[in-house]
Amino acid sequence: MDLSREIQAISSTGLAFSKDPFDSQRFKQLTEIAAELIATHSVHSKEFINKVFSAESGYVTPKIDVRGAIFLDEKVLMVREKASSAWTLPGGYVDVNESLSQAVEREVLEESGLVVRAKKVAAIYDHRKHGYKVHLYHFYKIYLLCDLVAGTEKPNIETSEAGYFDKSDLDSLPLDPGRITKGHVLRMFDHHSQHALPADFD
Repeated sequence: MDLSREIQAISSTGLAFSKDPFDSQRFKQLTEIAAELIATHSVHSKEFINKVFSAESGYVTPKIDVRGAIFLDEKVLMVREKASSAWTLPGGYVDVNESLSQAVEREVLEESGLVVRAKKVAAIYDHRKHGYKVHLYHFYKIYLLCDLVAGTEKPNIETSEAGYFDKSDLDSLPLDPGRITKGHVLRMFDHHSQHALPADFD
């Protein structure tokens, strides 16, 4: 998957900057090769992969996924995703023209109904290095500690439940492997209790 993503990134960048029609044809072939490789080693069809690739143009860079860690009475807020029926810290991709704090505050409000204020970047992780579910995109997971400002738990179209959990609950709680890992949620408890900890990063 890593090699296929890299081939597709080279192809997309080449197509964006190449002036030579023969080189452009070669870069298109690289995209086809990358799609074929992924389709062969995943549940996705080549047509689906090509559709995903076609949405990415120009110089390809990693995506950014933010996760908000909000604590109340030493418990952390989590939401249940409808798509997976599993639990995660609220969050999602950063939109264009959004800062990290705006993105995480928006995501928490959308997925839980709570108004929060971002206060600290706790961790920046490369998703490939920490046991996350394999993904077509390469992205960074950015965890932020947030202060609760107002609101009550209210799920939305993406989530079915929201609630607070302590460390011991994580042993039996079904976690969404595409969005969080148990180790990273536990690490947020460390950052919550030890305010002086520097941000973790790869």
